[in-house]
Amino acid sequence: MALGVNDVLRVTAQIRHPSSATRTQGVFHYQVSDIVSDVFADVRQDMLDRMAAAYDIVKALFSSDAVSDGMKMLNVSKKETYGKKAWTFTGTGSPAEELPPQTAAEILFYTADAGRFGRKYLGPLEEPSQDSGLWAAGTLAALDAFGVEMMKVYTGSTTTNTYLPGVARKVAGVWNFKQFAEAIGHFSVVNVRTQRRRTSGFGLT
Repeated sequence: MALGVNDVLRVTAQIRHPSSATRTQGVFHYQVSDIVSDVFADVRQDMLDRMAAAYDIVKALFSSDAVSDGMKMLNVSKKETYGKKAWTFTGTGSPAEELPPQTAAEILFYTADAGRFGRKYLGPLEEPSQDSGLWAAGTLAALDAFGVEMMKVYTGSTTTNTYLPGVARKVAGVWNFKQFAEAIGHFSVVNVRTQRRRTSGFGLT
C-alpha cells in the first residue's frame, strides 16, 4: 500500500451496546496533507489513537456496558483497505441505563462551503444524559468538547503525519474533500434525535 498526499481515509469506529443488542458506528473522513511515514500499521495506529482519544471525551455519556467493537479504515482514494482492528473505548455511565437504541445526539460540522457539512451521531447515550427530550447541560458540554476536538487538524500519534478532518464525496469518479472550518465552528443539536441506518454499513446495525 502506498499512502499519498491528498489521499482520503474513511475511518469507521464501531461501538457495541449489549443492553440493547445494538451496534452503532461513527464514520469520519480525513485527508492526508503531510506524510512522514506511510507504514501501513503506523497509519492505522494513528487513527486507532485518534478515535480512542476523541471518544474518551464523551465516555461518561455512554452506559458502562457500551464497548468498542472494532475500527475499520479505508483509503477511498486508492480503494485500499487497512482492515479491521480493535480500538479502545468503554462507557463509564450507569450500567444498562441506555436510551432507546435509535436515539442519538447529533453534531454538525461545517465547512467553508455553504451546504457542505458533516453530520455525526453519538448514541444511544445513557438515560440520565437527557431530561424531557432535551440534552442535559453536562451532556451538551461534553458534546461540545467532542466537536471541538474532532474539528482539529490531527498530527498522527505514531507517524506525525498530518490529517485534515472533513467531508468527502465522489464527484465524476474523483473523491472531493472539504475540510471542516474551525473558524465557523460546529453545532450540537439540543433535541434528542433519531439515528437510523440509511446505507449498508453506516449508522445502526
